[in-house]
Amino acid sequence: MALIKRAVNLGFTYTGTEPVKIEWFKDGNVIAGANSALLLKNSAETSDSGIYSFTITNELGSVASQNIAVTVNKFIAPAVVTQFIVSPEDVLVGASITLSASAIGDGPFTFKWYNGDTLLASTDLPVFSLHNVSQEDSGEYSVQVSNQTSFDVSDTVNVSVVPPVSIHTSPSDVLVMEGSAFELTVEATGGGELRYAWYFNDELLDGVS
Repeated sequence: MALIKRAVNLGFTYTGTEPVKIEWFKDGNVIAGANSALLLKNSAETSDSGIYSFTITNELGSVASQNIAVTVNKFIAPAVVTQFIVSPEDVLVGASITLSASAIGDGPFTFKWYNGDTLLASTDLPVFSLHNVSQEDSGEYSVQVSNQTSFDVSDTVNVSVVPPVSIHTSPSDVLVMEGSAFELTVEATGGGELRYAWYFNDELLDGVS
C-alpha cells in the first residue's frame, strides 16, 4: 500500500546470461518504457493502483514473476479536536444542555459524546443536546472525534446540575416594641451558593443578607 503523491518503487534482482529483456506489466498490459529491474513512480496517483508483474527474457528462455498488488490511497489528515463547548456548565434540574465541537482533518467525522466513561451518543453532527436533565447528569463531559484513520479526544468540561431554590420555612410575623431589635429567619435549599436579599415594603434593604 502506498500514499498518493509519494514515491513507489518496484524492483528485483536476477542472475543469468546477458543480454536480457525486461518488461513490466500493469493489469496485464505492457508498461511502455519500463525495461529495467526497477520500476519507479515518483509521485503515485490512485490510478496507479493495480496488479503489476514483469518478465525477464534472454536467449535461453523467459521467466515471469508472480503478481504484485499495489494500492495507492489518498492521504487522510488525522482528526483533531479544536474546540469543545458545553452550554451552560451550571444548569438547573429540568433544563437542557448543549454540547458542541469543532475539528480539523479530513472528514467525514464521527462524534462520540461522553459523561465520564459513559457513552451518551454517537452522531455525524458536531452538536448534541440533553433535555430535562437531572442531578445524575452532573459530571465530566468530553467528545471523541474520529475519521477513517484516527481519533482525538477533547479536554473535559465539568457540568453541575443543581436543584432550584426552594424555601422551606418562611419568616414569621413578629411584634416588638419601638426601638427594639428583631430577627427574621428563613430556611431554604438549592444548588450552589445561596444569596439572600431582604425587602421592606417592596424596597431592597441595603447591607442586609
